[in-house]
Amino acid sequence: MNALVMLIALLLTLISIAVWISTRQRLDKITEQLAEQTISANAHHQVSALNAASIGLGERLVKIQKEMQALASRVDDLQLQVQTQTPYAQAIQLIQRGHSSQDLVELCNISFNEAQLLVKLHQQEHAA
Repeated sequence: MNALVMLIALLLTLISIAVWISTRQRLDKITEQLAEQTISANAHHQVSALNAASIGLGERLVKIQKEMQALASRVDDLQLQVQTQTPYAQAIQLIQRGHSSQDLVELCNISFNEAQLLVKLHQQEHAA
């Protein structure tokens, strides 16, 4: 009878070990699946966050590009104003209307030599 009890105890121990191993393998498999799902969920969340950030960045870039185009247009306008408001531009307009070098000195506040040079250059253009 003692041998029978030992045999039953041995069988129960073996069954317990087998159940424990099986349970441990299932637990490891479930843990691995949960880790993969967590990684997948984190990756999905990160991709969503990156998409949202890139959309926001794209909108800001479009806004900056529009502002740069407006500024470039403004710079062009200012350059044109500066070019047309210089004493030389005014002198050229006066030459084209037939004014003399002395008129240019008085009206445009430039030297007599500059006035003569402008008259020589722009009378030829006007005559041609």
